[in-house]
Amino acid sequence: PQDPDGFPKAMMVSALHESGLSETWREVQALTDWRRTNGFWVRTRAAQARYWFEQTVKHTLLAQLEAPKAKAALSELSDQVAQGLIDPTKAAQDFVAQLDR
Repeated sequence: PQDPDGFPKAMMVSALHESGLSETWREVQALTDWRRTNGFWVRTRAAQARYWFEQTVKHTLLAQLEAPKAKAALSELSDQVAQGLIDPTKAAQDFVAQLDR
């Protein structure tokens, strides 16, 4: 995201000298508040949900190709295409239509 002016920041923190942690934490909270106010978290979650949905659809369709019935149909149609008995586009459309059944 386009963060507000001044971010990202590089800040000095020392556990040994016990310095900088509270200031750094305030800056982290300020950035978090800014992102929340500007809808960053909502947009990010929506984009993640969309991505997961699309990936699930793709993986589900690919898994269907591994089913014995689908493999047999694909092999048969491939042979018909190779022999010139059916147009490749028509064969593909027929194959996809069979997946729905």
